[in-house]
Amino acid sequence: MKLKLFALALLAVGALKSFAQVGNDQWEEKSDTVSISNSKKEKNRNEMLNAESNSSPRTINTGIPAGGDILILENDVPVIFSFYPQTPVTLWKYDSSIGAIGLMSLSEGALTFGKVGFALTTTDREAGRKFKGFFSAYTNNFGSQIYSGHLSGPMGKKGWGYDLSLHETFDHGNGVVRGYTQFNERTEIFKLGLSKKYNNGNIRLLYKHAESKNEWSAAQPVIYKGDGAYSEHPDFELGNSSYVVGDGRLGYYDANTGISRAVNLADDTFSKATADVVYLMGKHKFNNGLQLKYSSMYSHSTTPFNTQFPVSLQVIDKDMQSLTNGTSFTLHNQSKPYEGSAQMVVGSFDEPTTINTSITRLELTKSINDHSFRLGLTEQYNNNLGQKTNNGYYYQTVENQPRLLDMYMYGYKVTDDNGLLNIASGNYIKTRINKLALYFSYDLKIGKWFEGGIGGRLERQDDKETRSQYANQFINNRPLMTDTYNNNWNHVGVGNFVFKLNKNFGFISDVTYNDFYNRFYDYPDDQKDNLGNPLTGAETTVAKSTQIGVLYLGSGVYYNLGNKFSIVSKITRATKVNNITSINIYNPENANEKTFVYPLKYNIRTFGWTTDIITSPFKNFNLHFLLTLQEPKYQDYSVQAYGKTYSYDNKIIPEMSKILMEIDPSYKLGDFRLWASLRYFGKQYGNLTNAFAYNPWWENFAGIDYRFSRKVDFKLQITNFLNEKGVKGTVVGAEQITDASSYIGRTVSAFPIRPRTVELTVNFKL
Repeated sequence: MKLKLFALALLAVGALKSFAQVGNDQWEEKSDTVSISNSKKEKNRNEMLNAESNSSPRTINTGIPAGGDILILENDVPVIFSFYPQTPVTLWKYDSSIGAIGLMSLSEGALTFGKVGFALTTTDREAGRKFKGFFSAYTNNFGSQIYSGHLSGPMGKKGWGYDLSLHETFDHGNGVVRGYTQFNERTEIFKLGLSKKYNNGNIRLLYKHAESKNEWSAAQPVIYKGDGAYSEHPDFELGNSSYVVGDGRLGYYDANTGISRAVNLADDTFSKATADVVYLMGKHKFNNGLQLKYSSMYSHSTTPFNTQFPVSLQVIDKDMQSLTNGTSFTLHNQSKPYEGSAQMVVGSFDEPTTINTSITRLELTKSINDHSFRLGLTEQYNNNLGQKTNNGYYYQTVENQPRLLDMYMYGYKVTDDNGLLNIASGNYIKTRINKLALYFSYDLKIGKWFEGGIGGRLERQDDKETRSQYANQFINNRPLMTDTYNNNWNHVGVGNFVFKLNKNFGFISDVTYNDFYNRFYDYPDDQKDNLGNPLTGAETTVAKSTQIGVLYLGSGVYYNLGNKFSIVSKITRATKVNNITSINIYNPENANEKTFVYPLKYNIRTFGWTTDIITSPFKNFNLHFLLTLQEPKYQDYSVQAYGKTYSYDNKIIPEMSKILMEIDPSYKLGDFRLWASLRYFGKQYGNLTNAFAYNPWWENFAGIDYRFSRKVDFKLQITNFLNEKGVKGTVVGAEQITDASSYIGRTVSAFPIRPRTVELTVNFKL
């Protein structure tokens, strides 16, 4: 499970095809000045521009590692309840059906849905008084194609209207050619809406059907050169080659029976997700000035999930085989010795899981002179009817479209007929979660010199969970654990103020506090297991809970000259306490013996300084510059095993940079707009001890937008125009490595940035 979460955290964030816009039919980016008021949205962040993929939004740095929940709102409610096993991009796309898009601030995301991080907000188009059509077509140099269209119009003269949209994705995955399928993603989304407008508001019913087949594996082999440097493996083209077994046939052990089975990744069983979603939404304005906005979503989905995750340090290069317990390999079901490098991989296959979700949001607002009031209610219900995770450990060749290997130790075969190592693993879980919350906010202005606001959220969470308690074992039809967790309370508090010394200069400050309930299971402290020799009997576990708390503080100054020049500079502090994780610690004297440490608590602390500048020094030219200096560190984080203490206190959090920059210039020349976006990531670390590092790199984009007419525009974009070959990610299995010098010249696994990609989009409307 932990390997899968590592993979998802890196894979479930990426981007779609075009430069950040208010909507597909919007010609140019709106370059607002830096916000200094009680804004609920962020500006100038290019949320749909990313260097990882072209299918979902980027992750915005908050000084705290992403916790997995990638919050995308569609029509004021989250697209899905939880990102695993269902991912938001399987039933949501930024396409012609989207009429508005924005980035919700950190405090607003916490206040409305209790989430940590920035949330992307989108609104579907709806019918107006005239017939309208919006269409988009996209392609790139790797042959990927994306098409979408939206039609809407009135039905009679009494306020009724309809809308219809269709989306098709044929994604070749940034040029990665897998031997068993031509597509990295194949998605279809259909929407049909019916709306009614009346004197005091409107009401709308929208149906959506989505089918999506995805390939999530992305880690690739590189040669570690030391001091944060890496080079391409001689048998692998970084960013373009596939590191999944070429014929797509992989084994796994059934989590219940322990029977070895095989799956063909080309089949839909473990890769195709389907969803049917219904939205009911609308607005109503009362005669007393009070306004009601509401949105309710029900989703019925069936979603499998599969990923193949290389274990970074479990690579046996050719010169190591004779020194590694007499290890040798042959190609699967062949007798001729294989003498190249071999990589251990974990294949994880979640069988199709049925999930029923309903999310409702009601919000009342009213303004009286300089006072604004808001009262909201949300209910989030998610019923996972049973999720079975099957795992398999195997070795494969280190090359493009690898081949499956059989493993021998001192001449004895230790893999089965499906190429699997005899390691028991897998899980079963069934959950029902209900969250009911009230939130409020109050904003005010006092004269011309002060603006402020406060808000709060109180949420009750009730959970019921059934799960396997058999660690490192197969279930074998034994009883499962069922626990109920009711009457747990989550809290959010936010506040901000702007104090203006004069019309251009002033002070700003804001605070966001967010705590939320988390459950875990406490295993015996002395639990140990041997690889290849699973434990017998049920593990004694105790159900426990904790309250994770996040506190964000920011304070600084601003100087605003309108469109000519605006700057905000803030000192920030972020903490996250009572995090829960697990670690496998291997015996230094016996590599086949390990201790599973869980639960393991730790804290996070980040101090930072952020400066955000918007300037237009001359006509038609706009520049956005963002600089963040931060020090994200672990606190109170250590583990003891085999007579040794491994301490991660005050270590920089892996995959986070101490220096971040964004530089976004644009210039409008007649009907053309030239733009670029550069993002600098300072040195990052790949493991808890900071022994493995990654040198700084730039994510870079550039493009030309051309407005052919009021109804047609073209966008030519180059992603990674500098053609950088950077890598990043967590080095799995390196928790105990304090000196990485012995790995210099060896093969490890990492996540590449996107290769240079030329992209063309045409948008037109009727």
